[in-house]
Amino acid sequence: MHEKPPFTSTLKSMLLFASLLAATLYMLLRGGGLHDLLAALRFVKLRFLLLGAPCVFLYISAEALNTRLLLRLFGYRVRVASCLKYSFCGYFFCALTPSSSGGQPMQVYYMKQDGISISHSSLVLLVELAVYQLVAITLAVLSFFGSLPFFAHLPHGALAVVAVGLLLNLLVLVFTFFAIFSHKTAVSIVNLGLRLLALLHVRHIDVLRARAEAHLVQYRESAALIHRNAGTISRVAVITVAQIIALHSVSFFVYRALGMTQYGYLTLLMLQAVLHITVSAIPLPGAIGASESGFHLIYRSIYPRALLGPATVLARGIGFYLYVVVSGITVAATHMALARRKVKPLES
Repeated sequence: MHEKPPFTSTLKSMLLFASLLAATLYMLLRGGGLHDLLAALRFVKLRFLLLGAPCVFLYISAEALNTRLLLRLFGYRVRVASCLKYSFCGYFFCALTPSSSGGQPMQVYYMKQDGISISHSSLVLLVELAVYQLVAITLAVLSFFGSLPFFAHLPHGALAVVAVGLLLNLLVLVFTFFAIFSHKTAVSIVNLGLRLLALLHVRHIDVLRARAEAHLVQYRESAALIHRNAGTISRVAVITVAQIIALHSVSFFVYRALGMTQYGYLTLLMLQAVLHITVSAIPLPGAIGASESGFHLIYRSIYPRALLGPATVLARGIGFYLYVVVSGITVAATHMALARRKVKPLES
């Protein structure tokens, strides 16, 4: 987990990301899509886009603040700039890998370079993830029931996708809860899952069992950390609520930038909360394609047809792709700094 991935692996992920992005843009801009986008850009209210763009920075900064709070529990006095570096690097590798699976291992790697124990950084990130899942899924479920009229127009198949996305995330949350607070139940669930995999003739069950047991040990350590530091965990949860709200606010500012005023902030926030959780269950790098398709489905009762494509491009552009570029620059700068650190001066 702490080893730096080979350059070829990162390059392949970047090529896959670029290919998915190109295909998505083609689907969005074909036909009259490009004409609609150019027409919308002529009257777009730039001030709202300038308000929306910093929302993702606030999202990343909130994660950095949580990382700093949790690392302090282990006695580390980490600078805010360093925690921002970890968060930006995590954002970049989450964007490049399916189901955001590459972000945390790379954050552990960069923390290791700064002298932070792998066991401590892994535990910090695990607690952060558990709190994030709890907050994001809770907000999404409440938002779904709070905005049911907007989902009534969806085709049955699309509504099923939304329901499955919510259900899968709920199952992950339930398992995480049991893994942290009920070790015996978690072990039973893992053993049941491994037996099912064995019946399906999946190979390397022993390897999977060893990995599962290692993760369960981490979850038990997380439980101890949470029990000992309930006050700090509560602060992390409050910051996480603000973090997720900041991210979801991008959709509102794009809505206003396109001159739309019919629906208020809360409506846009709830729709985005549901979309975020729904596409997070889809194993594509950065949920590329899935997020854009989901945006089209969920927001088509919010926007007129001619503005739906431009809204999708702008929302994903400033709410995701802009910060993939920014975080990529951060990763490059971090690696250059590490390279300089490892260069030893010549002996005279």
